[in-house]
Amino acid sequence: MSVREWQGSGHAGLSGCVSAQPLRARAQAAVEAELGRQGVRTTVMAENGMRLDAGGHDSRGPVAIAVSLAVPAVLSPAALVLLAAG
Repeated sequence: MSVREWQGSGHAGLSGCVSAQPLRARAQAAVEAELGRQGVRTTVMAENGMRLDAGGHDSRGPVAIAVSLAVPAVLSPAALVLLAAG
């Protein structure tokens, strides 16, 4: 499935997903279908230890970005209140 087909299938993106596991399974199936279309063995990724299933680092990036945006957003109004009171 191409990106355009996926976008047109009614998916809102990752923000609506509770788990990325169904997305990974669909991506794996799409990769295997594309490999088959190109005449490559569909098992070539597994044979070489490649998989689309990422480990525990899946959430570290988004959480770090959210924290880096939330901390200044919370501290900025607090600083204004302290400056106005003093």
